[in-house]
Amino acid sequence: MSASFRSKFSRFLQFCARLAGGKICDARTGKLLGRAFLVSWGGKLHLLGYTGPPVVPMFLPQSQLSYSRQSLGFTTHPEVEFDRL
Repeated sequence: MSASFRSKFSRFLQFCARLAGGKICDARTGKLLGRAFLVSWGGKLHLLGYTGPPVVPMFLPQSQLSYSRQSLGFTTHPEVEFDRL
């Protein structure tokens, strides 16, 4: 695949994700992070067309304990708090 075709396809996918993709919200704050297509493929979760800040998947708390179907959410990396020496 040529680099120009790959970049054009990437921009097209980002445009489609902004129009019809699912909303990606921060699980801790509820803030909208962006939009993307969620695809589960090969045992991995792929966010296609996502251009927001880097996200980390996390399991959401549930009212009823169920290991067969757990809710998955996304959150951003927490800010690093280094002590000043």
